[in-house]
Amino acid sequence: MATRNIKHGNDFFKYLEKSNPEISIEITYWDLWIAILLKKQFDNKWDDLINHLYNNHSYYDRVNFESMVAHINYLRDVLFRNNLNSIDILSGVDDDLFKKQGIKD
Repeated sequence: MATRNIKHGNDFFKYLEKSNPEISIEITYWDLWIAILLKKQFDNKWDDLINHLYNNHSYYDRVNFESMVAHINYLRDVLFRNNLNSIDILSGVDDDLFKKQGIKD
């Protein structure tokens, strides 16, 4: 029987490194999924993603919503502080993953 390799949001995905070897950012699957969502639905516009979440969340799911927006803002800040963006997370990602997500270059 084949076993599935299930990935959870906080699982390590990859290190994102710049030409400066001292800059190495740990990217999780949450970060990957955010980058995919930004590319696929929001033309890589962080504010559009956050505004969409603000306008479409349930009052009863406020805690999860606030945590999600906090993580998105944190990721954006870390990337921008290091002159990176969400596209950098997607560099080197397997083409099959993009196909499964419906993303075409």
